Amino acid sequence: MRTISKGSEPPSLTAWKRKNPHGYYNQLTQDIRRDIREHALREQFYLCAYCCQRIEDTDVCHNEHVEPRKLKPKRELDYTNIIASCNTPNQCGNAHDSKSLPLTPLMTECEIELQFKISGRVEGLSDRAIARMRFCTGN
Repeated sequence: MRTISKGSEPPSLTAWKRKNPHGYYNQLTQDIRRDIREHALREQFYLCAYCCQRIEDTDVCHNEHVEPRKLKPKRELDYTNIIASCNTPNQCGNAHDSKSLPLTPLMTECEIELQFKISGRVEGLSDRAIARMRFCTGN
């Protein structure tokens, strides 16, 4: 997992939030959601925020809320809480569901607490990295 440095949100999201100060994520248009994914993918070098799998197209990934909307509803439109995640079944964002993660790609420590093997296997080097792997693999 690589550390993600969040930049400014897409102008389309800023404009929508200005017009809809009490709006919700599920009210966003598909175009704005796509803009969010495109911005996130650029920040992430077109890699899944969790597994670092290459993501070629905004239509094969989804906007993932690091702090789940169910647990942190006030952050559902906070761009600094949104990353792009692959759609691999039972992995990454699909396994994250509405659980709070102990280690996220927004934490600088994520790069030193997880070890990526040439084989593609990932090993947790700390208790929270091991716990994070259980969340993201559905185990």
